[in-house]
Amino acid sequence: MGNSRLHWPDLAAGIMLIAISVIGYILNLEHPMGTARRMGPGYLPFLTFLILVTLGTLLVIRGLRSGPTPIGKWAVKETLVILGALIVFGIIIERLGIIIAILVTVMIAGFAEAKYNPLRTAGGAVALVAICVGIFVWGLDIRLPLFPWSK
Repeated sequence: MGNSRLHWPDLAAGIMLIAISVIGYILNLEHPMGTARRMGPGYLPFLTFLILVTLGTLLVIRGLRSGPTPIGKWAVKETLVILGALIVFGIIIERLGIIIAILVTVMIAGFAEAKYNPLRTAGGAVALVAICVGIFVWGLDIRLPLFPWSK
């Protein structure tokens, strides 16, 4: 198989997802898995890593079979903005609650977009709040404060 048949962006993304999954799985080994009926603290991360390694494998296969596309310029500013938003989320979630933390994080991450539209970003943030509160707070009963005053 010649080098000209490789699709480097898919190949690189797939390898990255597989590497993150393997590292996460190794770090997760100390947590008990439990069962599907009685999940332990390692169950959901394991499923997440399983999904990531599957997607990574599919991307690697696609990268090996697709035609060539050179890797474009790395978006340094956008990457740093999103990384900063995630760091802010980690710092404020316990102090301000999940709702405000998600809203702030999405609004900050929105600045990574070339054409920032605050109304569209706010709409996405509200939708993400509804999904996350529904899944994590009500569905999985994870004890996170919704607001700073609801601790």
